[in-house]
Amino acid sequence: MKIHSVLSLAIAGTCLVGVVSLPDFSSTVAQAQTAARWQTYRAGNLYTIQFPQGWQVTGDTDYLMLTNFDLNKGGGTAPQSAIKTDIAIFPQPFDTVVQKAQQGKYTDAGDRIIKRGALKLGGRDAYRRWTTDSNFDFPDAITTYVRYGNQTVSITSFYTKQNPSAVPTIQQIHGSFRLLK
Repeated sequence: MKIHSVLSLAIAGTCLVGVVSLPDFSSTVAQAQTAARWQTYRAGNLYTIQFPQGWQVTGDTDYLMLTNFDLNKGGGTAPQSAIKTDIAIFPQPFDTVVQKAQQGKYTDAGDRIIKRGALKLGGRDAYRRWTTDSNFDFPDAITTYVRYGNQTVSITSFYTKQNPSAVPTIQQIHGSFRLLK
């Protein structure tokens, strides 16, 4: 009799609320569709990083630049939809770089740190910092520093907050970074 009462209450509660929580399969489908539209760059035996298809890749293992616009077209200011990601290797140890980043080093005059924190990236120690108010065409930036032996990999993406797809795209790019050794 008690089981019947509990079931009746559960059914009645569901009818009153009108919503039954079902698994969200749309995010799984969206992730699979997104993965199909991304490509992977491999920098020798050092690292891999993924970025949307159609982006421009310039540079080499020591300094790589990814952009969603053609650098050769020029024209002065960057469009609001522009995203530029730089990947570089600092010869300094991770702890030193993070300490300097927390103190506001590696920022331009006028930049403000608006968010920061430690994370793991591909199982490695990492630190992410968000800045804004730069005097450049890209006033906003997200930088991720990744421990790499006695060195530090810096991944910095520049964008404008008027671009609604910038932050999710940048987070996916940064999150895809994997050191190979």
